[in-house]
Amino acid sequence: MSKHYIGLGKCSHLYLFILGDAIFKCLRDCLFNFTAFDPSSKFGLFGFQPILSDHSLISNIYIYLSYIIFGLLFYYISNKKIIRGKKLIEIERTSVSTNLIYDDKSKITKKKILLLILASFIIVFHADIIKMLYLFDISAFDLWPCDILFISLFMRFYYVTNIYKHQKLAILFILTTCLILLIISTFFPYNDKSNSNAYETIKDLTTSYFFFIPILMGFLLISCITAFGRVLSKKLMDKKFISPYLIIIITGIVGFILNLILLIITTNSKCDYSNEFLSSFCPVKNDNGNNYHDNINVYFSNLNNRLNGNKIGSEDEDETMSPRTQFFVEIFATYPFYLIVSFLEFICEIFTIYYLNPIYLLIRDNLYYGTSRIILILYKKRSYYEHITLLQFILLESAEIFSLIAYSIYLEIIELRFYGFDENLKRNIISRSDMDIINTLTDITIDSDDEDEEEDNKDKIIEMVSKD
Repeated sequence: MSKHYIGLGKCSHLYLFILGDAIFKCLRDCLFNFTAFDPSSKFGLFGFQPILSDHSLISNIYIYLSYIIFGLLFYYISNKKIIRGKKLIEIERTSVSTNLIYDDKSKITKKKILLLILASFIIVFHADIIKMLYLFDISAFDLWPCDILFISLFMRFYYVTNIYKHQKLAILFILTTCLILLIISTFFPYNDKSNSNAYETIKDLTTSYFFFIPILMGFLLISCITAFGRVLSKKLMDKKFISPYLIIIITGIVGFILNLILLIITTNSKCDYSNEFLSSFCPVKNDNGNNYHDNINVYFSNLNNRLNGNKIGSEDEDETMSPRTQFFVEIFATYPFYLIVSFLEFICEIFTIYYLNPIYLLIRDNLYYGTSRIILILYKKRSYYEHITLLQFILLESAEIFSLIAYSIYLEIIELRFYGFDENLKRNIISRSDMDIINTLTDITIDSDDEDEEEDNKDKIIEMVSKD
């Protein structure tokens, strides 16, 4: 009988949260434009580029509003179900004076509130700071393979879990192979439009090659903080009985307040940068030619101009839809869809953390970014080199594929059945535990010299354990 050295583990229906997270993220981005698949795209899902696409802080405010609105709705519905369940339990235990353990642990305390705000702040910080940093041409120093190391360490600290042989192999593989590929890519130009590699770009911006060190340290610090926030969120849901919807609501409130403050500041702060690189941080321009990172007055002015039939933005936009029609489509179709998709993306992320663990989110990132590069190459097959060189594509896509395989080994989606890598797979640990129970029960219940009776009892115990 042949032995299969590599096999597939049990696929859970919970993996749909990962797939849903990647799909909703893609839909949200495509509402504004298709730059993830075509960087030169000038239109979005509805055939034009919405005014909101140039306003990062205002679009963030809409996202966090969706968390508050839909989070409150689902929190109310889930609470009604919990209250109904508690009433049924109370009826069944009318003669018992003790309280449920859940009742005590589910009470909201000051400590829980502080931890909840901290976890929500970290979620907002990661989402917004990464979006801002990617406006600059420094994303090459985002060494994302380190994410699995930080998450594994925090998971081990909070959940006192062992890191087994197959998991150590996966982490080591990601931290060597994928990191090497990413580091190699920094020494080559990203596309044919630029003759500068990542280090030369840093020198042009800061006058020193070595400024990449604090940038690299900054990305690693963000990765560490993000890992802590995600694991803390899981701890709050698992051990403190905080509702996932409550985390969504508080994240919405924190994100809304922070982005509103930033919007007020940026609306009153002009960008006077002559540096072309820094000017990418300020894409919003008013009628006087002043640039801003974001500006609420420019946003409403552009919406009003489009309502009045004035063309806004690129001349390459779809001419089949008038500016006035674009206004109504943006307000009554784009915005509601944007709110719903943003909430669904985040709820898939929170439920992935809740039902699985934060490491599964890393698979989502590989699926999204790996797929977007492939689509870019296929869609722009005659001019893809304007956006990414073939060498960069091979290096970066290889890192995505290798890390996806390694994550699958870590999470036991792919099983290595050789050299003892399968010894501590979850299903094998459970199997050994069941056999220990069977042997213990057999020793207790078997008190006969009759071998046939002993075998019959053992078969019954095996059948009983397997049903459990």
